[in-house]
Amino acid sequence: MMVRRSIIQTVCLLLIVCLAPAANGLDVRKTKSGLCHPPESPYYERLTTFEVFLDLKSCLESGGRLPASLDRLALLDGRAANDDQYDREDFGHGWLEDDDPDCMDTRAELLLERSLEPVTFASEERCRVVSGRWVGFFTNQIYTNATDLDLDHIVPLAAAYQMGADQWSWERRIAFANDPLNLQFVSSRLNRSKGARTPAEWMPPANQCQYTALWLAVINKYNLVPDPSTQKALTEHQSNCNTTRTEVNNG
Repeated sequence: MMVRRSIIQTVCLLLIVCLAPAANGLDVRKTKSGLCHPPESPYYERLTTFEVFLDLKSCLESGGRLPASLDRLALLDGRAANDDQYDREDFGHGWLEDDDPDCMDTRAELLLERSLEPVTFASEERCRVVSGRWVGFFTNQIYTNATDLDLDHIVPLAAAYQMGADQWSWERRIAFANDPLNLQFVSSRLNRSKGARTPAEWMPPANQCQYTALWLAVINKYNLVPDPSTQKALTEHQSNCNTTRTEVNNG
C-alpha cells in the first residue's frame, strides 16, 4: 500500500511540474497540430485545448514548431528561428468573423452576397449557409450545395508570402486573407489542382482573362512583386486577352 501511494504521489508531482503554467504565467501552449504558441501569439488567449510547457525551448524539443508569424520574435540558442517558411496561420486561423452583429464569417457572408437566389442556413442563428445558387469561377458550373465549393484565394497566400507579404504586419495579412477582391468560389477539385501555383504554372479552364485581371488587381492593390516567370505569364495572358477583346470588337 505504501509503495502504491508513493508511486501515485510521484506521478502527481511529475504532472504538476510538466503541465502546470509557469510561475509568471508566461507558459507556452502547444496545440494538437503541434504549434507552440508563446504569449506573443495572437491566438494565445483564444486556445482552448493545449498542452502546457514551461518555455518555448521545451515545447520545440517535444516535437512542436513555432508559427511562422512569430519567427522573427523568437531567439533560440542565440539564433533567430527560420522566418522563410510560409505557414497558413501567418494569415489568421480560418475565416474572419467581423465586428457586425451577425455570426457569419467571411465565407458565409460571401456565400450570402454572391448567391443568385435566396440562401438557406443550417439553423435559426443564421451562421452557416448550406444551400443557394452559385457559379463556380473556374468552370462556370452551377452549384447549389455550399459544401461543394471552396472559397479560393485567387492570389494564393503562399505566393503572396513569397512576393512580399512576409514583411507585412499581422493586421495587413489578416485583411489580405479576407479581402473579397481576392476571393472566388470554385470547385473543391480545381482548388486542390491549383494549390499555391501562380499563372506561370496553372490557369483555370474557364474565365482565364478574368482570372488574370484579378491577379493583376490584387498584386497592384497590395504592392506585391511577382517573380519574373509569374510576371511574364501575367503579361502574356493580359496581352492575349486584349488581342481577343479587340478582335471581338472589330468583328
